[in-house]
Amino acid sequence: MVMKVKLYSLLVLICLLITSCGDDDTSDPLQSKESLVGSWQLVEQYISPGGPTTWKTVENGYIVTFNSDFTLQDFNQCKEGTYTIVDSLLTIDCTSSMSTSELDLVYSLEFESDNTVVLSNDLCIEPCIERFNRVE
Repeated sequence: MVMKVKLYSLLVLICLLITSCGDDDTSDPLQSKESLVGSWQLVEQYISPGGPTTWKTVENGYIVTFNSDFTLQDFNQCKEGTYTIVDSLLTIDCTSSMSTSELDLVYSLEFESDNTVVLSNDLCIEPCIERFNRVE
C-alpha cells in the first residue's frame, strides 16, 4: 500500500512538472512598438576611439521620432524611413540623408526603463551602443 502511494505521488509530481513547463516568451512586438512610439533624444554613446570603451555624454544629441504607423523621422543619417521590431531587434529602412543609398540598419533594442532605451549595432568592430531618453 505504501508503495502504491509513493508511486501515485511520483506520477502526480511528474505530471505537474510536465504541464507546468511552457513557453515563457511573452515578448510581443506590438508591446515593444507601443513602448518605442514617441520622440527620443540621444544622450550617451558607448564608444572606443582606439582606447578603452566608455560611456560618453552627448550634448544636444539628435532627436528621433518613432510613429505608431511604423514610420520614423530624423534617425541619425536618415531623414525619414520605416521600422519593424521582431523580438528585441529593431530594423530601420531608410534613404541616407548624405546620399541616395538605401540603408537597412539592424539594432538590438533594450528598454532600461519606460524613459530610456539602448540601441546596439552588433555589426561594428568595436562597441557601437547608444542610449536615448524619451522627450516629453
